[in-house]
Amino acid sequence: MNRGQRLSLKHLWEELLIKIFVDNILLYKFVKCHRLSSRSFFVRNRQFHVCARCTGLIVGYTVSPIFLLFSEFASKLFVVFCTALAIDGVTQLLGWRYSNNKLRFATGFMTGATSLSFLWFIIRHLALKLR
Repeated sequence: MNRGQRLSLKHLWEELLIKIFVDNILLYKFVKCHRLSSRSFFVRNRQFHVCARCTGLIVGYTVSPIFLLFSEFASKLFVVFCTALAIDGVTQLLGWRYSNNKLRFATGFMTGATSLSFLWFIIRHLALKLR
């Protein structure tokens, strides 16, 4: 891939991110997030409407149907990932440590990606108990 093609792909990627996370009015209206600039991603000097952790959750939710293929395992991972997200957020909130946007995104993504599997696992087990 030559330099021109890489720049073109980068431009397309940035345009996609802007449409989803910057110019998306629905995201701004309906996703309640603190939107702190120090905890948000930027593309072309424009801030996302949600913080890095919420960005990770949203991206994770969109790929979560893939994890349904491994729902038994992924539902157990959800508990681990949700715990990691909580530890990252709470220890940062208490001032015990400083998190960074890559870690915030990662914990959000992992939690979001396994959330549908966890929900499916719960629904399946409740349905079995109701029989």
